[in-house]
This record gives sequence, C-alpha cells and structure tokens, in this order.
Amino acid sequence: MDYNKEIIKLRYLVEAEFELTPEELDGRSKKGDLGTARIIFGNLLMYELKLKPAQVPKYVNRDRSLFYYYMKLHDGYMSDARIFPDYFKRYNKIKGRYYNLSDAIMQEKTEERKHKMLYDVECNIEKLEKKRQMLIETL
Repeated sequence: MDYNKEIIKLRYLVEAEFELTPEELDGRSKKGDLGTARIIFGNLLMYELKLKPAQVPKYVNRDRSLFYYYMKLHDGYMSDARIFPDYFKRYNKIKGRYYNLSDAIMQEKTEERKHKMLYDVECNIEKLEKKRQMLIETL
C-alpha cells in the first residue's frame, strides 16, 4: 500500500470536513475544532491504515506519545456515541467517504477507466500541493 497517497486522501477529507488549511492541521493552535480534527486524523491513520502510533509522527507533526492518548480517547468516544457525538458523527462520515472513494476505484471494470481515475487523483494531489505551497509562501 502506498501510505503517502492514502494519507493525502485522508488528510484532504479531514481538512474538507473541518474547513481547514494544511497549516492549521499541522499547527499548534487548539482553537475551535482543530483539536478534534487532529484526533480524528491521527485515529484514521492508526485504525484505518493500520499504522502504529510510533509510525504516525512521520506523517503528522506531533509527538508519538500523543497518539496513544488519541487511541484511548477514540476507544471511549466510539464505545458510546453519547460521550462526544460530534466526534462519533464526523469520524464515521470521513471514514465512509474514504472507503466510498476507495470502493469506487476498485469496482471499475476496465483498466483504462482505472488509469483515468488514478490520473485524476494524482492531478488533484498536485493541485493541492500547489495550493499548499502558495499558502505557505504567503505566511
């Protein structure tokens, strides 16, 4: 599995759900939903991509020990939706979008169509990277 592409997809979905810029997700601010977005992103990497907490800091600007805490929070939040309903709803929404995107690609019958979809995904990744660089330059 190409973790970089999967991580970019998940990151994009989290940023879109919370209406964040890449810098906000990596930053240190805890305003608004930023904390929740980071917890969801970290847990998606660990639970859906099966990354170990020690591997996640390679892709996310956080300390390894924080991801053990995120896992503990996730287990509690997901065990009972009443504890933190916003987390439960958004985590499942992003997870569903991620798997729907993956399923749509896997269900395509023709190789030509799969290559077209792959090309479209790669173009979107390039566009997002260009936007990211432009935003970084303005800071």
